[in-house]
Amino acid sequence: MAKLEGWKEHNQHILNQLKAGKDDAFLLQQSMEDARNGFCTPPLRRAEFLRYIGSQAHLLILRCVITQSSGNNEPLTTATQEDNQTSPPMPTSSHYAVP
Repeated sequence: MAKLEGWKEHNQHILNQLKAGKDDAFLLQQSMEDARNGFCTPPLRRAEFLRYIGSQAHLLILRCVITQSSGNNEPLTTATQEDNQTSPPMPTSSHYAVP
């Protein structure tokens, strides 16, 4: 449970960072592909996400895009592999997904 210590503050910090961006369509496309491949649910709005998880403690993981020197976009999360095993929700702008 130590990993979830301070989860409410962590999540508020992540939510405060979210804003519309030029890569939103790419991130949504990648999230939809992840869902089709069975890695998570399709993207959810915040209210849907909260109904889905109920009152469970959870950590949000920021997902962003890095543009490689070749011009290709690559999704990137702020999570480590260890985090992915214990706290999977990843916001893409105002969308959430649950593994």
